[in-house]
Amino acid sequence: MTRKTKIDFTRMIVTALMVGVTTWLHFVTQENQYYDHIVLRELYFLPILLGAFWFGLQGGLATSLSISALYLPLVLMHWQAFSPDDFAKILEMILFIVVAVVMGLLRDRGP
Repeated sequence: MTRKTKIDFTRMIVTALMVGVTTWLHFVTQENQYYDHIVLRELYFLPILLGAFWFGLQGGLATSLSISALYLPLVLMHWQAFSPDDFAKILEMILFIVVAVVMGLLRDRGP
């Protein structure tokens, strides 16, 4: 195993752990802890940015789509007939993908 392969593997593990821990915290946080859920939702941007920065467009997209798939059940469990909060959560998932694409393209296009 080359040094670059070890670094890439470590980066994949770090990204996956960040996504996993954030998702787990989302699921164990009580529904009435609204502000905690907002902070956790925003924390998802960190692994997306790291995935795009470390692995380009493919890594960013894989990370953002994984996060969206893991976060969607939580959104559906607390669905409130398409309330403004539901709309914000859906828009945020779209923003996860947009940020991943933009950052991934910038990284792939770089020097």
